[in-house]
Amino acid sequence: MTYEERKALRMSLLTELYHYHFQHGRSKQVSLHELNEDIELKLAYQYLADKQLITMHSSNGTLYHYKITANGIDLTEGSSL
Repeated sequence: MTYEERKALRMSLLTELYHYHFQHGRSKQVSLHELNEDIELKLAYQYLADKQLITMHSSNGTLYHYKITANGIDLTEGSSL
């Protein structure tokens, strides 16, 4: 995967979490199996969390919860407020 493709994947995930947040009002769940099957996906989520654009946590080690932060919303909307 090229760096342009990685950037596009990260922005796509952030946009998806943005819409998920406003449609469902909660974090999105992703299985550890799915993340282990796609290392690029796993690394993209980790990058977004490291940049504090999303939060991530796991309650049982096999299911991860991802939620967009205020910083992620601002970036997605292209504004600071």
